[in-house]
Amino acid sequence: MRGLTQEQKDFLDNEMTAYRKRTGNHLNSISKLDSVKYDLVVNMNVFETIYQEVNMYLWDNTQKSTPKGARLYSGLTVVEE
Repeated sequence: MRGLTQEQKDFLDNEMTAYRKRTGNHLNSISKLDSVKYDLVVNMNVFETIYQEVNMYLWDNTQKSTPKGARLYSGLTVVEE
């Protein structure tokens, strides 16, 4: 099974941070990622399940772009950092 490369993860981390600064919201879904930027990620390392891998990476790393002390809604509870 193939996964995201470090280059792809770094790119997505930068996009999550920029999205948070620009909108005040989390980039936690591939549906929020610009299609041109998604194509850039795909072309770095194409594999069969890349859509799912990118989407899961964004969801799993939502907290990376959250400022310390911010409140997150985790689906069932509000989490204080």
